[in-house]
Amino acid sequence: MLLVPPTGGTARQVAEVASPPDGGLSWAPDGRTLALLDHPPGEGPALGVFLLDLAGGSKTRLTTPPDPTTRGDSEPTFSPDGRTIAFF
Repeated sequence: MLLVPPTGGTARQVAEVASPPDGGLSWAPDGRTLALLDHPPGEGPALGVFLLDLAGGSKTRLTTPPDPTTRGDSEPTFSPDGRTIAFF
């Protein structure tokens, strides 16, 4: 995953993710965290919701789909106050 300043400039890699976030990506209201979809290397195709700390690049798993043969979770979205995340 790469970030680039909105005014242009050099892209900065912040993390490795298993696939493009076509199923959702959501900025936390404070701008320091992203909710995204990923799965650890070696796990099936099912995607779970993770939090990505943009400063350090660490990921924290929030969900594990019950059936690893499915697409998994999708469309994580932060609430306006940043205290909860909704997803499918």
